[in-house]
Order: sequence, then C-alpha cells, then structure tokens
Amino acid sequence: MLSCHESQRAFLGAQQEIPDTLKLMREMAYRCGRECGFEHVESFRQHLGRGFPQDDLLGEALGELVRLDST
Repeated sequence: MLSCHESQRAFLGAQQEIPDTLKLMREMAYRCGRECGFEHVESFRQHLGRGFPQDDLLGEALGELVRLDST
C-alpha cells in the first residue's frame, strides 16, 4: 500500500531522511518475519491515545498471532 501513497513516501523521505521507503519497508518485513518464524510480517500498533478505543482490537481479530511488545 505504501507504493500507492506518493505523499507518504515523500514525507518519510523528507522528514525521516529515508531515501527508499519501499526498500526499507521490505527489508524490515523480512527481518521481523524471520525473527517470528514467518517469511515476512507486517506490524501494526493500536493507537491508545485519548479518544481512541481502548479495547484490544488487534488481539480480538488476530488471536495468538499477536505478539505483545513493550517497545
């Protein structure tokens, strides 16, 4: 999906000084996937800030596939 969002890629390139966001995203997905025993993974973090749902929506939807990480 990132490849479809030119504005997001441009923002990451300028704000975070990431020259090739798609390449970095793929590298991260494969590295994290190997750590979890999969070919590649995509991570999501539920935003728990004020005004957002506090339920464990990802846990409910994905069950045991969710890994809780304190970082």
